[in-house]
Amino acid sequence: MREFSARGIVLESRLAREADLMVSIFTKDYGKVVARAASGKKIVSKLGPHLQPGLEVIARFVDKKEPRLVDALSLGKLSVPSADLHRLDGLLAVEVADPRIYEVLCGDFSWVEILSILGWGPENAKCDHCGYGEQLNFSASRQGYYCFKCAPSVAESSDISLFAY
Repeated sequence: MREFSARGIVLESRLAREADLMVSIFTKDYGKVVARAASGKKIVSKLGPHLQPGLEVIARFVDKKEPRLVDALSLGKLSVPSADLHRLDGLLAVEVADPRIYEVLCGDFSWVEILSILGWGPENAKCDHCGYGEQLNFSASRQGYYCFKCAPSVAESSDISLFAY
């Protein structure tokens, strides 16, 4: 049995079983930790209010067969939209630490920086379908880029638009 504490950012919190929560927390030292918070969904839960996406927390985990979140204290809310945190949760591997991602989340959030850190830098990217190089979107499921012209045939709701960046 391993027990550890870490400062992290709640990426996603979803219902598991009747009253438990499965929580994804990105930490600077351990990367993404996916843990079960027993009874986290109950109204009287001490954990529930601290496990909302976008909150920076200090969390304590116990790792037996699967990680369990046993305690959490929220420190404040980040300005990153919940939808972006959900998309990022889908891109990150479990327990792969990268302090640069943590710094971007706590500072000025930018998909261009995040994708560059993860190895999908858009600097020289072109549309995978037609080769066009402007007004690109990133598709996490296809792990590639597509342009606004190709969007009607390939776009998904989980895709990341880089138009604003």
